[in-house]
Amino acid sequence: MGEKEPVKSTAERLFPFVLRARKLLVGRDRMLRRKRELQWVLITTDISEGSLKDILQDFSHYPIVQCYTSEEVQDFFQIRGAKVVGFGKS
Repeated sequence: MGEKEPVKSTAERLFPFVLRARKLLVGRDRMLRRKRELQWVLITTDISEGSLKDILQDFSHYPIVQCYTSEEVQDFFQIRGAKVVGFGKS
């Protein structure tokens, strides 16, 4: 028998729809320029302490979730080296 694929969480199953709807904001500068569109922020677990502190300060009014590594984010969204991504309002 072949290997089974890992079970995706409900949020992970919605990631392709985020891409198709163009609701993904990549990078802190872009998110700062488009704060009105921002719904929540995803930061990776391998972000530096200084950047983490800046993100927590700049986006304190938004829900912030820290999970996944930058490699996992690359697999989900096909973006290289992103440590911070924002999700726009639908």
